Amino acid sequence: MAINTDHLRTQMKIIQGSFSSRDRRSVTNAIADMGQDFLASGGRKVIGGFFPVGDQITPLLLMQALFHRQIPLALPQRDDQGKLRFYSWWPGAKLHTPQGAIPQPLDCEEEVAPDYLLVPMLGFDQMGNRLGFGTDFYSQAIRSVRSRANTTIVGIGFAEQELGAILEDNAEGRLDWIITQNGLRGLTQ
Repeated sequence: MAINTDHLRTQMKIIQGSFSSRDRRSVTNAIADMGQDFLASGGRKVIGGFFPVGDQITPLLLMQALFHRQIPLALPQRDDQGKLRFYSWWPGAKLHTPQGAIPQPLDCEEEVAPDYLLVPMLGFDQMGNRLGFGTDFYSQAIRSVRSRANTTIVGIGFAEQELGAILEDNAEGRLDWIITQNGLRGLTQ
């Protein structure tokens, strides 16, 4: 039986948008608390992430906590050929927002390969399949970092975004880990 991905996205956007700002703050704080020990363990590594769009859970609080632990951070920028590349970033650094895009590092001096990439999504399943937003932006980022480095992909979101299953053909970037308000867990692959 084929999954109607557009219908599923619509349903998941309704769920994602149904949380109050208080619930969002609570989930964001829980993700930051649980994620920072996991991501900071084992020495210095680069953590990549994205500025949130719309109702997405923000990774910025978690990234700020990691910055205070002296963990290097990165944000993506599209190059002249349209490919995403990650560049060093830190809270307070200057950003620019190209028309219709998310904020990107302004003065990109150092391209880096993230060891971990924090990725938003509309849904996920226990096999690590990710339901994205349908724009291919985050999926492209996942493909890009995995083609150049051994990057661990960490989904962040609400526990309520877990789905029974997403057909692999419809998966938009495989997740290795998920962090929700219910905890951190590795996903079976």
